[in-house]
Amino acid sequence: MILLENGTNIFALTLSEKTTISEPTYLLSFENQMTGEVINFISSDTSSYKKRYNLLSVELVAAKEDESPVDAKIFLEKTGYYNYKAYAQTDTGNLDPALANELVEQGKVLYGFEQTATPSFKAERVLKSYGKQ
Repeated sequence: MILLENGTNIFALTLSEKTTISEPTYLLSFENQMTGEVINFISSDTSSYKKRYNLLSVELVAAKEDESPVDAKIFLEKTGYYNYKAYAQTDTGNLDPALANELVEQGKVLYGFEQTATPSFKAERVLKSYGKQ
């Protein structure tokens, strides 16, 4: 699962293992599970070990007018769960999943929930010994 917050988010996926084209550009598609709204964007792979993992990023901007999907800058109106699909393609500017070469991964995204610490306690440990002293 990808966890997103406002601002720049960097996350690792394993897209190379199912990618069959050389020098791919990755198109990601986020679909809100409640509204069905779909947002497509292109993210550059900055991994030094592309055969092992792909390091992608997306910047969540504060307003719709600040969006630039070809530069991985998107506006998500609603917090909550999204489904993502990652496509490999040869075109560096295509934002239509139907025109991408292949679907290589799909999964879940959680956006906009703050992580809170889990309450815990530390019990005092008492040892009792029976027998000779």
